[in-house]
Amino acid sequence: MPRTQLSVAPLACPRYPPPAMDHHPLGGGPRRTADKPLTVSQVAQAWNRTLRGLGSVSIVGEVSDLSHARSGHLYFTLTDGSARLQCKAWSSTLPRLKVVPSEGQTVVLRGAGDFYGPQGKASFTVSQCEPAGAGALAEALAALERRLRAEGLFDSSHKKELPLLPRRVGVVTSLEADGLADFLRSQRLRAPGIDILVAHSAVQGPRASAEIVSALERLDHSGRCDVIVLLRGGGAAEDLLPFSNEAVVRGVAACHTPVVVGVGHQPDHPLCELAADLAAHTPTHAAECVFPVLSELDAEQQALQKRLARAARHVLLHQRHQLDLKGHRLRNAVHLCVMEETNRLQALDRRLREAHPLTRLRKDRLKLGRLNDRLNDYHPRFGLAKARHDWERLSGRLGDAAQRRLQSETDALAHLAQRLDSASPLKVLARGYSLVENEKGNPVGSTRELTPDQKVTLRFTDGRAKVRVEDVHRDG
Repeated sequence: MPRTQLSVAPLACPRYPPPAMDHHPLGGGPRRTADKPLTVSQVAQAWNRTLRGLGSVSIVGEVSDLSHARSGHLYFTLTDGSARLQCKAWSSTLPRLKVVPSEGQTVVLRGAGDFYGPQGKASFTVSQCEPAGAGALAEALAALERRLRAEGLFDSSHKKELPLLPRRVGVVTSLEADGLADFLRSQRLRAPGIDILVAHSAVQGPRASAEIVSALERLDHSGRCDVIVLLRGGGAAEDLLPFSNEAVVRGVAACHTPVVVGVGHQPDHPLCELAADLAAHTPTHAAECVFPVLSELDAEQQALQKRLARAARHVLLHQRHQLDLKGHRLRNAVHLCVMEETNRLQALDRRLREAHPLTRLRKDRLKLGRLNDRLNDYHPRFGLAKARHDWERLSGRLGDAAQRRLQSETDALAHLAQRLDSASPLKVLARGYSLVENEKGNPVGSTRELTPDQKVTLRFTDGRAKVRVEDVHRDG
């Protein structure tokens, strides 16, 4: 088990040691010049000031006796086999740790020591924690990935769709990066007319993470870009670490603009790829994902326009055919209705003429004439009185019958006229249709009877309107 390593930064402590102390003549350390002894509290306070005066230090050791308090704080012991140190990490600090200590794990802690007098215990307050030894970096990255995934930062529901044809693309990378040259070369081949806005940033080294986050925020807040591309060419794993930094990953996820990450080569997978809306294998692949081939897009657009035109023509022809069919059926139905009502009217007219009182009177007069002839066949002296009486009686009955028949036929004629009026074509006009008449007042039944600039009359149920024909289209 390695011994505890203590890294101390040179710090000044103006309050300690006290000015009344000097050094022991045997080299045993400071001593008080007065003979008055110190109290336990004074010693505890002096030790606490000494530990706090060391400032922030780094300690490496193995975690044991791990305990999670109900308050959310974490308590454990750090040991190297020869010594043990009580440690604590507050609940407010745990989310900021690169890795949360676990039982048996060797870690490097950063923090400050203190001495708690009432219990007589020294402890260490943790502010930073990261794995120690071989594989510590990979373990820290894996832990960071698990933590961010648990937060939902990589959920597919957060992914934004890339525009089909962006107008302006923002690029976060170094102006000297080979990846930028590859990206621009592919862009010029595929979509040379699209604007590129480059936000310069270091892509490796201690300043890279902060500069990348700043460049992402500038492009996203500007609102000028339809897509943001984070680029870097290949390199060693250490060189790509800034793209797995937590701040960079969160910066990518926080962008309102769709983000494409093209970092390294195909085997490289920095954590920011998981937060991006689209992860490309290389900068060239990123350009292929962002920029369509304009010539292919134009061809596809033309093909879609032709399909749309064909579909529109088909729908138009179909609807025109349906309209013609319905118009033909309507005209036939109206014509048939008019013919039927005309025939019925003619039949009623014949019956009415036959039943007219004058017609019956003529028939009765003929009958009376025949009776008179028969009467004349008899001698005038015989039956003259009876014949006169019969003639008067028949004349009276004939007049009454003629009057009743005339009234009956008049009522029937009025009823038939009312039925004929209800079946009149003019009633059709009352339902919203109109009738087209030429200059002579004759109905127009076909477009072949019309010519451009011809004046016609539209007859409605409440009046007429004179219009001029601008153009004539004949179907078929």
